Amino acid sequence: LVELGADVAATDQEGLTALMWAAREGHADALRALAELGAGVWAASAFHAARGAAETCGHRACARWLRRCSRVRPTTPGSTGRSAWR
Repeated sequence: LVELGADVAATDQEGLTALMWAAREGHADALRALAELGAGVWAASAFHAARGAAETCGHRACARWLRRCSRVRPTTPGSTGRSAWR
């Protein structure tokens, strides 16, 4: 879908992004894939919401991964920071 133009930062009617849903449901592989596609893991509101959802729902591995991601930032203007997620 992303190749066809889907926005990885789009929100649903509740304001949740795919990143937040993946964290909430404990889908670690989806979190990594979304980060690779440029989802704003480092954006404060998206990150805290996703991490909080993972922690609240008991998905420790996802919460740990998101916590580690919070320390990674893009290194150049306009960079998505994709290489940092590998």
